[in-house]
Amino acid sequence: MRELRKARGWSQAKLGRAIGVSAQTVSAMERDEITTDKHLPAIANTFRRTIEEYDGEAGQAPHGPIFMRQDAINTLTPDQREALNAFLCSLQQQ
Repeated sequence: MRELRKARGWSQAKLGRAIGVSAQTVSAMERDEITTDKHLPAIANTFRRTIEEYDGEAGQAPHGPIFMRQDAINTLTPDQREALNAFLCSLQQQ
C-alpha cells in the first residue's frame, strides 16, 4: 500500500480520507501492525484494482495479513466468489 500511495504522491492523510480511516491507521496498516481486511474493497477501489490485483502487488510478505486474506478468499464458494467479483467490478466502474 505504501508504494502505491507514494507513487501517486499522496500523504497518509489523503489515502486515509479516501478509504475512510485516519492517517495513523494508514501508517499502522503500512507497517503491518493492523490488518487491512475491513478496508480492502475501499483500498483496492482507490487504487483502481481488483482485490486479486491489489493482493498480488501488496502481498510481498508471505505470512502477512494480505496472504491470510487470499486464504479467506479461497474458502468462498463459486457463487460467493462470483458475487464478490461482481461487487468489486461495480466499484471500479464508479
